[in-house]
This record gives sequence, structure tokens and C-alpha cells, in this order.
Amino acid sequence: MEEIKINITLVEDNELYALFLEHKIKDLLNCNFKIYNNSEELINNLEFEKNTDIFILDYNLPGLKGLDTLRILRDRLPDAEIIILSNQSDIQVAIDLIKSGAFDYVIKNNDSVERILNAISKAQEFRFLRSENITLKLKINKYKSISTIVAIIFIIFFSIILFLR
Repeated sequence: MEEIKINITLVEDNELYALFLEHKIKDLLNCNFKIYNNSEELINNLEFEKNTDIFILDYNLPGLKGLDTLRILRDRLPDAEIIILSNQSDIQVAIDLIKSGAFDYVIKNNDSVERILNAISKAQEFRFLRSENITLKLKINKYKSISTIVAIIFIIFFSIILFLR
């Protein structure tokens, strides 16, 4: 069975770092990878990003900042997972971003590629579990409907029997 490719979009203004991340991630994951240099370019092309599974978003971008971009993505593509990538290690910023809907927060350092890959893996698992949860809820609702219909038929059947006596 062929593994499904994950769609990843990176928003990073440092072109060399973006190409480095693309190379490392594509080398280890079966994925489609797209790069934008700024948030405005991404926002202007969101209609082409509806199939993106995971966004990796630099926090300190020129122009539209990471938190604002995160909020727009969360509003327009609520099922996508968003990993924030940043040079700064202020814990309050990380907390605020997670509260605003970021899936994870990764600090740019020597371990960032490994941590990004770990965050992508967790995001994929989360997306699978969310999808599985929706599927199971639909199945439960289907069986609830069937059991309700059976119960109504049962009541009608016994009502008719009692009426005919």
C-alpha cells in the first residue's frame, strides 16, 4: 500500500534556512513541500493551500507577524496544524501562540530540525486521531439512528398487536 504524501507549507524569510529545512524534511518524509518568503504571499495564495496539512511558520517575519498569520490561518483553514518556528525563547510568547491555536512551538537552534520532524510526526498522528474520531462519531450516530428506527418499529408492532386483541 502506498503511503499518502503529507502537504507541508513553510513560511520563512531566510531563503537559505528555508531550502535547508526543505532538503532535510523531504529527505526524511514522504511529503509535498512549498515555501513562501512572507506571510502576505501565503495569505494571498490561501485558496491554493486548502490541502496543506501542516504549516511551519516563522514567528518573526517582515510585515505581517507570526501571531497575526496564525490567527488568519486558524480562521480560514481550521483543520491545518501550525508549527511556529522562532529564534526567540520567551516562554510567554510560546504560551500565547499555543493558546491562539499553534500546534507546537520550535526554537531555532542546533536541534530544531529534529524537533520540527518530531512536531510534524505528532501533528500527523493528531490529524489521524481527529479523523478517526469523526469517523467513529458518524458510525455511532448511524447506529443510533438505526436503533431508534428499530425501537419505533417495535413499538408500532406491539401497539398494533395490542389494538387487534
